[in-house]
Amino acid sequence: MKRRKSATGIDHIGVVGRDLDNLALAFERLGFHVAPRCSLLKPDGAGGFQPMDQENHHVILGNGYIELTAMTKPSPRHHLAPLIARYAGLHIVALTTASADKSAAALKKKGIEVPQPGGAARDVGYPGISGTALFRWFKLPDSIAGEGLYCYVEHLTRELVVRPELATHKNGVRGLAHITMCVERPGTVVKRYEQIFDVLARKGKRGYWFDLAIGKLRVIDRGQLSELYPGVEPPYMPWLVGFTLRVSNLAATATYFKKQGIRAEDGGRQRLWIRPDDACGAALSFVRSSQGPTKSRTASA
Repeated sequence: MKRRKSATGIDHIGVVGRDLDNLALAFERLGFHVAPRCSLLKPDGAGGFQPMDQENHHVILGNGYIELTAMTKPSPRHHLAPLIARYAGLHIVALTTASADKSAAALKKKGIEVPQPGGAARDVGYPGISGTALFRWFKLPDSIAGEGLYCYVEHLTRELVVRPELATHKNGVRGLAHITMCVERPGTVVKRYEQIFDVLARKGKRGYWFDLAIGKLRVIDRGQLSELYPGVEPPYMPWLVGFTLRVSNLAATATYFKKQGIRAEDGGRQRLWIRPDDACGAALSFVRSSQGPTKSRTASA
């Protein structure tokens, strides 16, 4: 019997660092087209917005985007503060939804208490287009998804953020394949995420897999981490290890990294990977794309 996919999928993922310029330079060196910096905004209580003291760059993919983000005014009260205190690297997993309110209500029906969705915005200034990109979101509680900052995002002006003309990269990346999370007891963690995604995980030789409407989530343990990423030690547990990207030509991607002086490891099974030290704390893997990039779309939850 074929397993069904979760109704929701990955809207975008976020790499958190202490210095946004360093994040951008590192990903540009890796061959990504890094979009211009933008500022995040939060409601000011009077119908407008005020700075969130957080800025980011976007790396647009064929099926979402990577957010490179950092605080502009470090504060222990900022929502990124506890994340960067653990480690620099992948922390944010934003799940897509057509309605933040409906997704919150659906989770509450399952007994998962989530906050009321709130509004936020980004000041976007891309080449040829600018404006305030609006979205609504809510964070999943640490009791159900404390392995990272997991949230649901409803884009109200997605066309301002995800621009197809910015999705061409020198390294040949086309889209996100999956993210990988390392935990001490995968079986226990998987049960919690099955509540969120409303599907059963499938067990493979190297971890549990959640097949999402956009992208996949893999959950592994320390032993499987050593198999997949030899010599890599977790900076913190649980750890959002990194993400795997699809490329149009794996040999061309390998050649690009060689010319840049970047060490790309052979992961077997037609996979290259970059150590976290060369990718701002996130392990990046690259696999051959079997088809064109998946179009960005919004799934309901």
